Amino acid sequence: MNARKPVALVCTALCALGFATMGETAPPPTVTAAMPSSAYAGTIALDVVVSGSNFDRTAKVQYFVAGTTDPGGVTVKKVTYRSSSELVTTIAVAKSADLSKFDIVVTLDDGRKGKGTTLFMVQAPPSYPANRAWHAFTSNGGTDVTTSRLYMYGGAGSNWMVVPADLWHYSAYGDRWTLVNPASSTRPGGRQ
Repeated sequence: MNARKPVALVCTALCALGFATMGETAPPPTVTAAMPSSAYAGTIALDVVVSGSNFDRTAKVQYFVAGTTDPGGVTVKKVTYRSSSELVTTIAVAKSADLSKFDIVVTLDDGRKGKGTTLFMVQAPPSYPANRAWHAFTSNGGTDVTTSRLYMYGGAGSNWMVVPADLWHYSAYGDRWTLVNPASSTRPGGRQ
Protein backbone atom coordinates (compact mmCIF):
# COMPACT_ATOMS: atom_id res chain seq x y z
CA MET A 1 0.00 0.00 0.00
CA ASN A 2 2.91 2.33 0.72
CA ALA A 3 4.24 1.82 -2.85
CA ARG A 4 0.93 3.00 -4.34
CA LYS A 5 0.79 6.21 -2.31
CA PRO A 6 3.68 8.02 -4.13
CA VAL A 7 2.28 6.95 -7.53
CA ALA A 8 -1.17 8.24 -6.56
CA LEU A 9 0.31 11.55 -5.40
CA VAL A 10 2.23 11.98 -8.67
CA CYS A 11 -0.91 11.20 -10.72
CA THR A 12 -2.97 13.65 -8.67
CA ALA A 13 -0.34 16.37 -9.08
CA LEU A 14 -0.13 15.82 -12.86
CA CYS A 15 -3.92 15.91 -13.24
CA ALA A 16 -4.13 19.12 -11.19
CA LEU A 17 -1.38 20.69 -13.30
CA GLY A 18 -3.11 19.61 -16.50
CA PHE A 19 -6.44 21.10 -15.46
CA ALA A 20 -4.78 24.33 -14.34
CA THR A 21 -2.99 24.89 -17.67
CA MET A 22 -6.06 23.93 -19.73
CA GLY A 23 -8.06 26.74 -18.16
CA GLU A 24 -5.37 29.37 -18.73
CA THR A 25 -5.76 30.10 -22.43
CA ALA A 26 -4.77 33.57 -23.53
CA PRO A 27 -7.72 35.69 -24.65
CA PRO A 28 -8.09 36.51 -28.36
CA PRO A 29 -7.30 40.01 -29.60
CA THR A 30 -10.14 42.52 -29.77
CA VAL A 31 -10.28 45.25 -32.41
CA THR A 32 -12.25 48.35 -31.38
CA ALA A 33 -11.23 51.36 -33.49
CA ALA A 34 -9.25 52.70 -36.45
CA MET A 35 -7.90 56.24 -36.70
CA PRO A 36 -8.28 57.75 -39.21
CA SER A 37 -11.42 55.78 -39.94
CA SER A 38 -11.52 56.47 -43.68
CA ALA A 39 -9.37 57.03 -46.76
CA TYR A 40 -9.88 58.04 -50.37
CA ALA A 41 -9.54 55.52 -53.19
CA GLY A 42 -6.10 56.07 -54.72
CA THR A 43 -4.31 56.77 -51.42
CA ILE A 44 -0.71 55.62 -51.84
CA ALA A 45 0.26 55.31 -48.16
CA LEU A 46 -1.70 56.04 -45.00
CA ASP A 47 -0.84 55.17 -41.40
CA VAL A 48 -3.94 53.88 -39.61
CA VAL A 49 -3.76 53.32 -35.84
CA VAL A 50 -5.71 50.16 -34.94
CA SER A 51 -6.81 50.06 -31.29
CA GLY A 52 -7.96 47.10 -29.23
CA SER A 53 -6.45 44.66 -26.75
CA ASN A 54 -4.32 41.52 -26.47
CA PHE A 55 -2.06 42.41 -29.44
CA ASP A 56 1.51 41.14 -29.58
CA ARG A 57 4.53 41.65 -31.82
CA THR A 58 3.43 38.83 -34.16
CA ALA A 59 0.19 40.64 -35.11
CA LYS A 60 -0.83 40.58 -38.75
CA VAL A 61 -3.62 42.90 -39.91
CA GLN A 62 -6.02 42.55 -42.83
CA TYR A 63 -8.80 44.79 -44.12
CA PHE A 64 -11.86 43.13 -45.68
CA VAL A 65 -15.01 44.54 -47.27
CA ALA A 66 -17.53 44.31 -44.41
CA GLY A 67 -18.92 40.80 -43.98
CA THR A 68 -16.62 39.21 -46.61
CA THR A 69 -13.07 37.93 -47.04
CA ASP A 70 -12.48 40.27 -50.00
CA PRO A 71 -9.65 42.81 -49.40
CA GLY A 72 -11.49 45.17 -51.76
CA GLY A 73 -8.36 46.99 -52.93
CA VAL A 74 -6.88 47.77 -49.48
CA THR A 75 -3.35 46.41 -49.05
CA VAL A 76 -1.49 46.37 -45.73
CA LYS A 77 2.12 47.28 -46.47
CA LYS A 78 3.45 47.28 -42.90
CA VAL A 79 2.33 46.60 -39.32
CA THR A 80 4.12 48.29 -36.42
CA TYR A 81 3.48 47.06 -32.88
CA ARG A 82 3.21 49.96 -30.41
CA SER A 83 1.64 48.17 -27.43
CA SER A 84 -0.79 45.39 -26.53
CA SER A 85 -3.59 47.86 -27.30
CA GLU A 86 -2.23 49.67 -30.38
CA LEU A 87 -0.91 48.74 -33.82
CA VAL A 88 0.00 51.06 -36.70
CA THR A 89 -0.85 49.76 -40.16
CA THR A 90 0.52 51.43 -43.27
CA ILE A 91 -2.02 50.79 -46.02
CA ALA A 92 -2.40 51.50 -49.72
CA VAL A 93 -5.84 51.97 -51.24
CA ALA A 94 -6.14 51.20 -54.95
CA LYS A 95 -7.84 53.73 -57.24
CA SER A 96 -10.29 50.93 -58.07
CA ALA A 97 -10.90 49.99 -54.41
CA ASP A 98 -14.44 49.15 -53.31
CA LEU A 99 -16.20 52.24 -51.97
CA SER A 100 -17.44 50.48 -48.87
CA LYS A 101 -17.07 49.89 -45.15
CA PHE A 102 -14.31 47.51 -44.07
CA ASP A 103 -13.77 45.05 -41.23
CA ILE A 104 -10.30 44.87 -39.65
CA VAL A 105 -8.93 41.46 -38.64
CA VAL A 106 -5.91 40.98 -36.36
CA THR A 107 -4.31 37.51 -36.34
CA LEU A 108 -1.50 36.43 -34.01
CA ASP A 109 1.09 33.73 -34.79
CA ASP A 110 -0.44 31.38 -32.20
CA GLY A 111 -3.73 31.37 -34.16
CA ARG A 112 -5.72 33.74 -31.96
CA LYS A 113 -7.79 36.14 -34.03
CA GLY A 114 -10.03 39.15 -33.47
CA LYS A 115 -12.22 41.23 -35.78
CA GLY A 116 -13.64 44.74 -35.59
CA THR A 117 -16.61 45.25 -37.89
CA THR A 118 -17.16 48.29 -40.11
CA LEU A 119 -14.34 50.27 -38.49
CA PHE A 120 -12.91 51.71 -41.72
CA MET A 121 -14.36 53.18 -44.92
CA VAL A 122 -13.04 53.81 -48.42
CA GLN A 123 -14.55 56.87 -50.09
CA ALA A 124 -14.44 58.35 -53.57
CA PRO A 125 -11.92 61.17 -53.82
CA PRO A 126 -13.57 64.58 -53.66
CA SER A 127 -13.68 66.72 -56.78
CA TYR A 128 -13.30 69.99 -54.88
CA PRO A 129 -11.29 70.93 -51.77
CA ALA A 130 -13.15 71.37 -48.50
CA ASN A 131 -13.74 74.92 -47.23
CA ARG A 132 -10.79 76.18 -45.22
CA ALA A 133 -8.92 79.23 -43.98
CA TRP A 134 -5.20 79.95 -43.33
CA HIS A 135 -4.15 77.93 -46.39
CA ALA A 136 -1.44 78.77 -48.92
CA PHE A 137 -1.17 78.86 -52.70
CA THR A 138 1.80 78.58 -55.02
CA SER A 139 2.16 78.41 -58.79
CA ASN A 140 4.03 75.76 -60.74
CA GLY A 141 5.45 78.54 -62.93
CA GLY A 142 3.68 77.35 -66.07
CA THR A 143 3.88 79.87 -68.91
CA ASP A 144 0.60 79.18 -70.72
CA VAL A 145 -2.96 78.29 -69.80
CA THR A 146 -2.53 74.57 -70.60
CA THR A 147 0.46 74.04 -68.30
CA SER A 148 -0.22 76.52 -65.48
CA ARG A 149 -1.29 75.06 -62.15
CA LEU A 150 -2.13 76.77 -58.89
CA TYR A 151 -1.35 74.53 -55.91
CA MET A 152 -3.20 74.84 -52.59
CA TYR A 153 -2.18 73.20 -49.32
CA GLY A 154 -2.66 73.45 -45.57
CA GLY A 155 -5.14 75.52 -43.65
CA ALA A 156 -7.95 74.44 -41.38
CA GLY A 157 -11.70 74.05 -41.70
CA SER A 158 -14.56 74.71 -39.30
CA ASN A 159 -12.71 72.65 -36.70
CA TRP A 160 -9.47 74.67 -36.55
CA MET A 161 -7.70 71.80 -34.75
CA VAL A 162 -8.07 69.49 -37.77
CA VAL A 163 -5.45 70.42 -40.36
CA PRO A 164 -5.79 68.57 -43.68
CA ALA A 165 -2.67 66.91 -45.08
CA ASP A 166 -3.89 67.20 -48.66
CA LEU A 167 -2.54 68.95 -51.74
CA TRP A 168 -4.78 70.26 -54.55
CA HIS A 169 -4.06 71.91 -57.86
CA TYR A 170 -6.33 74.10 -59.92
CA SER A 171 -6.15 74.17 -63.70
CA ALA A 172 -7.69 77.22 -65.39
CA TYR A 173 -7.53 75.36 -68.69
CA GLY A 174 -9.84 72.61 -67.48
CA ASP A 175 -11.51 74.79 -64.84
CA ARG A 176 -11.19 72.01 -62.28
CA TRP A 177 -9.58 71.07 -59.00
CA THR A 178 -7.57 67.84 -58.69
CA LEU A 179 -6.50 66.10 -55.48
CA VAL A 180 -2.80 65.27 -55.84
CA ASN A 181 -1.75 61.78 -54.72
CA PRO A 182 2.05 61.57 -54.65
CA ALA A 183 3.73 58.49 -56.07
CA SER A 184 5.95 58.24 -52.99
CA SER A 185 4.80 56.89 -49.65
CA THR A 186 6.56 59.74 -47.82
CA ARG A 187 4.78 63.05 -47.57
CA PRO A 188 4.62 66.00 -45.20
CA GLY A 189 1.89 66.03 -42.58
CA GLY A 190 -0.90 68.56 -42.19
CA ARG A 191 0.18 72.16 -41.80
CA GLN A 192 -1.17 75.71 -41.80
